[in-house]
This record gives sequence, C-alpha cells and structure tokens, in this order.
Amino acid sequence: MVEIFYALLLIFAINEIFFVFNRDRLDRNFKNKDIASVKKVDLIHYILKTLSVFWPLIGLFSSMYYMFLFVILLWVLKFVLYHVHKRTYAIYALVLPLLNAVLYVSIFFLRR
Repeated sequence: MVEIFYALLLIFAINEIFFVFNRDRLDRNFKNKDIASVKKVDLIHYILKTLSVFWPLIGLFSSMYYMFLFVILLWVLKFVLYHVHKRTYAIYALVLPLLNAVLYVSIFFLRR
C-alpha cells in the first residue's frame, strides 16, 4: 500500500510535466468551461490534479513529511504571490509545475 502511495507521486510528476506542455489548451478549456473540446487525457489530468492537492496532506503522516510540507509551502507561496505581486506570480506559476515534478520524483527516490 505504501509503495502505491509513492508510485502515484511519479504519476503526479508526469502530470505536472504534461501540464507544462499543454498549459494553454488546458487553461482555455477550464476557463471557457468548454466540455466538448475536453479530451480524455485532459480529463485524466484534471482528476490527477485534484488528487495531487490531497496527496501532500496525506504525505504529512509519512516519513518524508518535510518534503510534503515543502510542496504545501510552495502552493501557499503561489497564493500569497497572487495577492501581492501579479508579475512575480505569473513567473512563479510557470515554474511551479516543474518544481513540483522535481519534488515528487525526489520524494519517490529518497523514500525510506
């Protein structure tokens, strides 16, 4: 069961990289609520993105809690930057998926 928990981190990392390459289409579909243009792979992305919000919260109870806490802090920083400085937020929003992917892969390979 624990191995499945950590294996899903690799799937989340792939999902984050998928988002980087398909950001415009995914954002456009979500913003316009255009259900007809949503592909099956997009639907899988949205489901995985929703799951990846809860995963670090569950990860706080693991031996790698500090890494999961760092992921949560990165998300909180994104929220703060949105309200403080829009230009910095825009740059951070471009970099955050890559940071998350690196953290997810790191957690997977450093787990005990």
